Amino acid sequence: MIDQTALLVDWKHLVIDWTALLVDWEHLVIDQTALLVDWELHVIDWTALLVDWEHLVIDWTALLVDWEHLVSDWTALLVDWEHLVSD
Repeated sequence: MIDQTALLVDWKHLVIDWTALLVDWEHLVIDQTALLVDWELHVIDWTALLVDWEHLVIDWTALLVDWEHLVSDWTALLVDWEHLVSD
């Protein structure tokens, strides 16, 4: 949980690891699912990430906008709800 929180906050030092987070779902399902589900522990950082656009990092904006370069696994995560729920 500590590392995951840092992942959301310290963008300058986490770009590489964040890319890995998007690609390596087999090793991330547990932590990523916890991030999405366990709101009681993550509300502050995760909500800020979604709401505080002024302070959002350029790389994160690119991640949301630049679909051509988005990892296929991430696209699948957004679209393929059947497999997302089972994970």
